[in-house]
Amino acid sequence: MTLDLALLFGGLLGLLFLGAPVFLAMGGAAALYALVFPDRVPVLALVQGFVQGMDSFGFAAIPFFLLAGELMMAGGVSARLVAVAQVWLGHWRGGLAQANVGANLAFAGISGSAVADAAAIGATMIPAMKRSGYPAGFAAALTASAAVLGPVIPPSIPLLLFALITDTPLIPLFLGGVVPGLLIAVALMATCWWQARRRGFPAAPRAPWAERGRVTWGAAPALLMPLVVLLALRGGAATASEVGAVLVAYAVLLGVFVYRGLDARGFGQALSAAARDSARVLIVVSCAGVFAWILVALGMGEGVARLVGGIAEGPAQTMLVIGVLLLVLGLALEPVTVLIVCGPVLMPAVLAAGVDPVHFGVALAVGSTIGLVTPPVGVLIYLGATQAQAPVAEVIRELLPFILVLSLVFLAVLLVPAVTLALPGALLPPWR
Repeated sequence: MTLDLALLFGGLLGLLFLGAPVFLAMGGAAALYALVFPDRVPVLALVQGFVQGMDSFGFAAIPFFLLAGELMMAGGVSARLVAVAQVWLGHWRGGLAQANVGANLAFAGISGSAVADAAAIGATMIPAMKRSGYPAGFAAALTASAAVLGPVIPPSIPLLLFALITDTPLIPLFLGGVVPGLLIAVALMATCWWQARRRGFPAAPRAPWAERGRVTWGAAPALLMPLVVLLALRGGAATASEVGAVLVAYAVLLGVFVYRGLDARGFGQALSAAARDSARVLIVVSCAGVFAWILVALGMGEGVARLVGGIAEGPAQTMLVIGVLLLVLGLALEPVTVLIVCGPVLMPAVLAAGVDPVHFGVALAVGSTIGLVTPPVGVLIYLGATQAQAPVAEVIRELLPFILVLSLVFLAVLLVPAVTLALPGALLPPWR
């Protein structure tokens, strides 16, 4: 088994060193293993595995959710969500910073994607913050950190993927992400308040109640989207893919007839963006899924369970060890890759320690998503720096307090199961 793992991971690291994308490195390492050991992994079985890894009706929900988010952006929803956040939070100390977090929290319930959140909210909030005197690096760092809410608040694409690859019920996972997402938002707002007080960031005048009501009413149809998802899934009225299709129709109706911001050009751009993002996610699912399948076939899951069991006792220590592993992997790998590989490989260790799969799934989503704001490959760092026209080094420096509070919330998710399990436990029948 040592030789098998050396060949598999050696091929992966070698291809990464040569500059291959992560999905191609994983797929290439799996193909190399099949060529060297055709008796263990026949090449035909490997090719079938690349296709069968996505041969599930549930994966259709991914392009639907992504398209719904893109259509909402094209229809002008992001500007309305930003306006809602500003009228309710703008008069707090560091008002625009607080509104940035609030807008990301609202948009997280629409897109399910951190990159989509950062692109949509950042396009509006970063220029506004810069005009109000906020440093460009701070505006970029805050937007990147708040975009972490996207994959945690339902509907969450990472949680959907975890449900599909581990056969964990989706509704408890979605509900399990609500409290951690709110904790992240509160922690980021507290950090903004501290930074605003220390650095003298401005606050806007308090908005009249009439204006708050008018702006909130205008954005209400968009704000109801997460509730529509949860109620449809909770009642068994539709599968995740069917709910995704309904959300696309809902987004079109809002964009065309309610907000009147969606035209033929915007619709085409939304289709193109959703297709590109879906392809990016699904090719990683396919290649990483085959890589993880070989690891599981080699007994990697049981080996990891024995290793973790040897250094950790009980659920808390097990989750702490897994949390450290997730943060380390997040420094080099994108969240989808970490989730697809670690989900099946770590599940035996999780079950052996008595950890609820829903707790593990939400922790996995939170921990892997933090990697989006940690150097050297954090995608949101470079997106924010580009939007703010700020040096990457400045953005990373401004990110440090936010990474600290994100890590503290992640620690609470790891060590306190009630953070994840209390809400689904209260609202759902037993799922274990």
